[in-house]
Amino acid sequence: SGRIGAAVRARIKKAWMAWKKLAHILTRKELDKRVRGTIYTAAIRSTMLYSAETWALRNEETEKLERTQAKMVRWMAGVRKASEVPGETLRRAFGLEPVSDVIRRTRLRWFGHIERRGPDHLTKLSQTVEVAGQRQRGRPLLTWTNCVDADLRLLKLNKDVAMDRVRWRNAIS
Repeated sequence: SGRIGAAVRARIKKAWMAWKKLAHILTRKELDKRVRGTIYTAAIRSTMLYSAETWALRNEETEKLERTQAKMVRWMAGVRKASEVPGETLRRAFGLEPVSDVIRRTRLRWFGHIERRGPDHLTKLSQTVEVAGQRQRGRPLLTWTNCVDADLRLLKLNKDVAMDRVRWRNAIS
């Protein structure tokens, strides 16, 4: 159908499987919160966001990923009720950033790789492919390029900066 929902659900499922393997470590109060946050980032969030740089995420999918991270962080903190401590406070205590920011940064990093490639490279050529036939009625599906353009507008960046790797990395961080 051209949507990414099934891939997001599959990655969330994989993240929960990884969580179950590491829950005995991540819920230990003896470990510093920053250490547990680092373990979470390396093992679980990386599983959940595997290949996310190529996804054209809608708001509902981003929110689903954010909710999953929030549930895991609450579990790590031992906070059961949502009203006890704000999620942002917990995230900061573990040294974590919002999933949407991580996805934006990885998407822009991938965009920089593509921009720096030669004009005859396959990934560069695939951006300009024209599909024959008529498009479907209604609103066009969200594309990866639309997401990148929105990210560039949000961060007030120009595509030309991507050609300088060091400047680009500093700009998207």
